[in-house]
Amino acid sequence: AAAAAAAASTAASPSRPLVLRVGSAKPLIYDEIRLPCEVAVRALGEYTKRGESSRISSEMSIHSLQDECGWLVFAENTSRLSTMSVMIDASQSFNLLASRRCMETVDAVPPRHAQLLQVFSFCSTQGSSLRMQTQCQSLLGGG
Repeated sequence: AAAAAAAASTAASPSRPLVLRVGSAKPLIYDEIRLPCEVAVRALGEYTKRGESSRISSEMSIHSLQDECGWLVFAENTSRLSTMSVMIDASQSFNLLASRRCMETVDAVPPRHAQLLQVFSFCSTQGSSLRMQTQCQSLLGGG
């Protein structure tokens, strides 16, 4: 089965489109479909929510899903007022390649927004593990 993995700009716009990659062991037939960024983010969020969820604060949830290609990590800020700073440290992970080329990231997620934070792809058939620590902090006033 094909599994979706995303990598792209969090600031998608007509001049900087969101790119969705699909990985499959078998050939795929596909058509290009143009979606608004919000629709793509919502779809990835719903897909990722099928995995594990953890509430790292009263206003921030982290969702992670392992599929055939690796792990997706998605953040959801339910605050009405505060931008939330989210730190991920996956530096103790094994045999994974980070979509953002760094195993430690910090992101600002605006109020009532969600964001795909990281995609970790398997880089070996010899097994892998994701060891991830997360922290968040409110940035009052919207960032």
